[in-house]
Amino acid sequence: GIDPKTQGLGDCIDCELCVQVCPTGIDIRNGLQYECISCALCIDACDSVMDKMNYPRGLIQYCTENKLTGAGKKKNLIFRLDALGYAAIIGVLVAIFSYTLSSRVPLALDIIRDRGELYSKKSDGFLENSYTAKIMNMSHAPQSLTLLILDNDQATLIAETITEAAAGELVEVPFRVRINASNLSLPVTPLVWWLRVSLLCSSP
Repeated sequence: GIDPKTQGLGDCIDCELCVQVCPTGIDIRNGLQYECISCALCIDACDSVMDKMNYPRGLIQYCTENKLTGAGKKKNLIFRLDALGYAAIIGVLVAIFSYTLSSRVPLALDIIRDRGELYSKKSDGFLENSYTAKIMNMSHAPQSLTLLILDNDQATLIAETITEAAAGELVEVPFRVRINASNLSLPVTPLVWWLRVSLLCSSP
């Protein structure tokens, strides 16, 4: 019935149950030793004795040195630097994801020239090149596609004017570009391709 703290004593009553239940036979009261296999039998035995003595549990426990000494406690956990850093990183990632999602172009266009011949010369003095347009519809709706040549009145595009692509479909459109050989001069004017897209509405 005597409070051990008033006598300058600790909570251990030297029952040695922690030593008896240890499978490696170490005395945990001497501190952590390399033979310890972390089975926690000594913790259970000590807690049972503490309950009988009406002492608080935790005489033997898993903890850090900072917890034992009371060091390392932070009063304001809301403004911790690591928490603010993680919040900033997450905010940047969310902003990048939102920008990527909002600026995503749901269509891909690739123009491939026929490698079989450089060009073909017709009897009327016109030159023709053969191409294949690969159009990928990456949206969730069917699209109506029209391939055009921009800012070049001398070149003529010979192909199907309108092509329909279902959602997620890759469409290959073969076409030819026809131009008068007499109109060719240096520097060569590059061809700029335009793809006009119209959303197809399904009938009810």
